[in-house]
Amino acid sequence: MNTWRTISKLLFLILMVQGIPVVWAQIEPAYSSYQLAPVILNPAYTGSEEVLSVAAIDRRQWTLLDGAPTSQVVAAHSPLKKNNQAVGVLMQRDKIGVTVRSAFSGIYSYRLRINEQQRISFAMQGGFSNLVSRLSELDTRLPDDPAMRNDRVELFTPLLGAGILWNSQRQFAGISVPDFFEPNLRAARFSTINYRNYFLQYGVMVNAGRQIRWVPSVLLKYNKGTQLLADFNSMIVMKETLWLSCSYRHSVSWNFLMQAQITNQLTIGYSYEYPIGIYSAWGGGSHEFKVGYRFELFKSNYYMPRYF
Repeated sequence: MNTWRTISKLLFLILMVQGIPVVWAQIEPAYSSYQLAPVILNPAYTGSEEVLSVAAIDRRQWTLLDGAPTSQVVAAHSPLKKNNQAVGVLMQRDKIGVTVRSAFSGIYSYRLRINEQQRISFAMQGGFSNLVSRLSELDTRLPDDPAMRNDRVELFTPLLGAGILWNSQRQFAGISVPDFFEPNLRAARFSTINYRNYFLQYGVMVNAGRQIRWVPSVLLKYNKGTQLLADFNSMIVMKETLWLSCSYRHSVSWNFLMQAQITNQLTIGYSYEYPIGIYSAWGGGSHEFKVGYRFELFKSNYYMPRYF
């Protein structure tokens, strides 16, 4: 019997006996590679690379646990020929235990030029999410347990999110809510609630030497189902071809990230998340793999943020 299934059984049995609802904030993954693909957190980054850009990320969390969380996301976005507009799509799949969440969103961004070096972007995203739990895969050792009679419990909900991004040549700040809705999957005497996430981000770019840029930044995440999370990031960009980053997620993990520019259009990245504190007992670190590709179909006359 693997460790993850053992944990799942104990949690479900205890909670169903006590009649306590389950609050599950883990349905939304906490990616480490958002520094390389920020549109997954804030739709206002749509079109920021000034070309058609596609990025795919695969996340494997707590790798020593069988059945531990896995997540995949694909983001594609591009400016339109009209320089003040951009569109994109976001596709996600997350799995933890016996629950799978799939989501699709379309994004529209309007970008307002303040002056030659600054602009502000406003974005909306909308789509749908489908959450499925297969309760029969949980072995409760009670074959006639009425709470487990339904093999499939499903929740289909709309998605609606928004974001704002301000950036200059050396600074950026953004705020976003990827989804305003809070779906609640109910079955028998338990429920899983995906609470709304709020993100606030700020960073600067500093010239640290010839063809070397230092980009310190902070990301705050608030979710009423969990504690306030803060990421403190320190990224080095060398010759615009190599990205190296070390991040501290307060009381949760240390994150190490790298990305290499393989060709003018292709980038490959990897990040490792080392859990600390109470999270260190959950079965090893987490790995993320990223592939990005830029299709230079047309370019905008806007200033392009190259380091964030």
